Amino acid sequence: MPFTLAQFVKLRPFAWHLTARSNLPLIQRSRTLVSAERLAGPSTMLREPRRDVMPVKHDGQTVLLRDQKPLRAEQTIFEGGWGIDDLLAAVNGHVFFWPGNADAPIAMGRNHFRCYAGDVALRVPMPALLAANGEPKFCAFNSGAPSARARSRRGPTTFATAHAFERTAGAVKELVFEHTATLPTFEIIDSTPA
Repeated sequence: MPFTLAQFVKLRPFAWHLTARSNLPLIQRSRTLVSAERLAGPSTMLREPRRDVMPVKHDGQTVLLRDQKPLRAEQTIFEGGWGIDDLLAAVNGHVFFWPGNADAPIAMGRNHFRCYAGDVALRVPMPALLAANGEPKFCAFNSGAPSARARSRRGPTTFATAHAFERTAGAVKELVFEHTATLPTFEIIDSTPA
């Protein structure tokens, strides 16, 4: 069920992003989030899910890329000709946000944040994020964590525009921008939102 960006912003007025504390100086200086693909370059290390944090050099600083432990091909049903390489390219080629309100991201985002205690959250007003970056794509699940209970589907429609999204705005679990996302304004939240 397609929705408008105005409907989405009304429902989810803030976007949340989790990052390693050591990544903050570069983010604060550049006011930009950069995809793993752009940070690591044409690395062969991005051809399989990262099983641990991966340090890479970017703009003279070491940046820590999050592990991808939950991303498992055996838990995935690939559609539209996709395979694990396509899913990895899609995940590594985007910058991710959890939608939410001023207090916290949606429940799925809060669960993700608890897995990475010690990291910091960035809270960005949704209207400012969209004004700076244009229309994102949306996902109805945690794209990088196929369900262990039931095999999850991934393919060309994993990320969709609001117009092509097949569910309501309330079903959005992630919003993504390809390669980079400008942060016109943001707050650093040191503790994990409850």
